[in-house]
Amino acid sequence: EDKILKLLSESSGNILDDKVLINTLAESKETSKAVNVRVREAEEAATQIESACTEYTLVATCGSILYFVIADMANVNPMYQFSLTYFVRLFNGCIDLAEKSDEIDVRMQNLSQSILSNIFVNVCRGLFEQDKLTFSFIIATAYQRQAGEVNAGEWSLLLRGIGLLDMSSKPQNP
Repeated sequence: EDKILKLLSESSGNILDDKVLINTLAESKETSKAVNVRVREAEEAATQIESACTEYTLVATCGSILYFVIADMANVNPMYQFSLTYFVRLFNGCIDLAEKSDEIDVRMQNLSQSILSNIFVNVCRGLFEQDKLTFSFIIATAYQRQAGEVNAGEWSLLLRGIGLLDMSSKPQNP
C-alpha cells in the first residue's frame, strides 16, 4: 500500500504508461485475493471448531460437575484436598481410556461414562469408607441439580431443614 502510494505520488504524466506502478497494482490485487481466500478459510475453520466444541459441551459439563463435587469433599473432611492438577490428569486419562466411536453421540456417552466411573473409583480410593456413600450422594444430586431435576428450594430444604419455614400459621402437633 505504501509502495503504491509512493509510486502514485512520484508518477509524472500518464499513470497508465508506468509499468512499475501497473505491476505493483497487479501484485497487490493478487495479494488481496489470496488474503481474502485465507480469511474465508479461517472463518470456515472457526465455524467447524465452534461446532466441534459445542458437541463436547456435555463432557465439559460432566467434568466441571465432578471437579466441584471433589473440591467440596474438603467440607466433609479437611483431609480430602484434591488438586486441580490431579483432577486434570485423571480427566485426561479417562478421555484416553474411553471407548472410541465415529458417531458423536456414542462417543459423548462413552466419554461421560468413562469420566464418571474412573474418577469415582480413583477418588473413592482416597476416601474413608464412611464417606463413600456421601460422595456418591453428592455426585448424584449435583447431576440432578444440573439437569434441573432438583431445584434450588428443594436443595436448600435438604441442606438446612425446615427451620426457615414460617410455622406460625400451621396447627400445633398433637
